[in-house]
Amino acid sequence: MSSHRRGLRIALGLAAVATAAVLPGTAQAQSTGTPTTVRTPAVAFDHGDGPASGKAFLETVLRVAEVKQDAEPGLQTVTITYNDDRAPSYQDAIDASTEIWNGAVENVRLEETGGEGDFSYREGEGDGSYATRDLVFLDNNQIQGEGFDATRVVAHETGHILGLDDNYEGPCSELMSGGGAGTECTNARPNEDERARVDEIWADR
Repeated sequence: MSSHRRGLRIALGLAAVATAAVLPGTAQAQSTGTPTTVRTPAVAFDHGDGPASGKAFLETVLRVAEVKQDAEPGLQTVTITYNDDRAPSYQDAIDASTEIWNGAVENVRLEETGGEGDFSYREGEGDGSYATRDLVFLDNNQIQGEGFDATRVVAHETGHILGLDDNYEGPCSELMSGGGAGTECTNARPNEDERARVDEIWADR
């Protein structure tokens, strides 16, 4: 991957985002006054996510895809980099999720970096795992305490980074059904429709 491409940050496509919004019980609302650093709505593993916030998140992902593609016209596969140094308990789950997604879709690829990536994984104590435009937060209370499968949680939240929305009413076979499928569900693989949707989002435009 070229240094120019590695240097592309998700924030490049976010200059128009001017307000912060998060869901209750996931993270505290923040406002930095700098549009390029404002967080987009959080999308949690086990908290409802309204149509407005889901739409905003998707629009952010679409802008990211466009910025990446515009930087290298004709690019067939977009590379999204991540850093997982702040999620030491979930290294195996993150590696498994990356392998799953890279084997499931063609138009976008996840790649670990030792430096600052397009997004990062972080673990901690919270009220549910969630994703923002540049962070996947993995909740120890939810995974280690409640018993949700770590790889499924990571793959689900990474699905948000790639543009998928929640569907808590879906079956276990649907990755984005998330916590709605219960702790007994360990499926960490996107189904055919989810794979097609991600490839559609990241297709060369």
